[in-house]
Amino acid sequence: MGGARPSNVHLDVAWTADQVDERAVAGSTAVAIDVLRATTTMAALFEAGVAAVWPATEIDEARALAERLGDQALLAGERGGVPPSGFDMGNSPLEIRPEKVRGRHVVLTTTNGTRAIHRAAGAERLATAAFVNAAAVVEWLHKHTRERLYIICAGTQGKFSMDDALCAGMIAARFVEEHSESERIELSDAAAAAIGLYERYAGEIGERVAACRHGRNLAALEMEKDVSYAVQIDRCGVVPVRSLEEHATIVRGERQG
Repeated sequence: MGGARPSNVHLDVAWTADQVDERAVAGSTAVAIDVLRATTTMAALFEAGVAAVWPATEIDEARALAERLGDQALLAGERGGVPPSGFDMGNSPLEIRPEKVRGRHVVLTTTNGTRAIHRAAGAERLATAAFVNAAAVVEWLHKHTRERLYIICAGTQGKFSMDDALCAGMIAARFVEEHSESERIELSDAAAAAIGLYERYAGEIGERVAACRHGRNLAALEMEKDVSYAVQIDRCGVVPVRSLEEHATIVRGERQG
């Protein structure tokens, strides 16, 4: 449990991984979001019973890590939406088979999402979020957030991405709505904008995500079903949470509720 919280919590949002302010993220409770598809896939992996996910920023780094982990490891990820040569899996939640991944370690590298995780290296605590586990993430945040909450949108190739921004707005809005009466939430301009964006489109999340640039890119790759999966709000009760083991970033699942 996170223990007693102060009366003020500052909530900020970075629209892309490149915009992360290292001073702001340092010591904070942080949330990394890549709806299409890394953080959605991570939630699905833990629902399917994986032991751990190891996020890697580069393909060569991922290959080396998987080799070091040995037979227990599966290599997963994408570049340009498709798995690199020799990978065991792509970055699709629909590829996940419990009988294949249960108890295994998955090394994951993606174009945007795993970069966002590593950009939050200075955070005191870090979880990953998507629409599919939004309620569980907010529950976890209320246990662990102290003075500062920093929500990081992965973005798409360094640019603003509507899917991540809407999810950030949902997480922020729910966090504010459910806060204790003794607490005051101080919103940055970006956090207020994220909440406003979510409230404007809360009734049409699926349509907005499908219509965004990343959603259209996946449709062009005939991966529309991945988008449909990613907008199933609150279907998962697990929160992927970072820990540091063996001098590397590793993510393990924490079930809420």
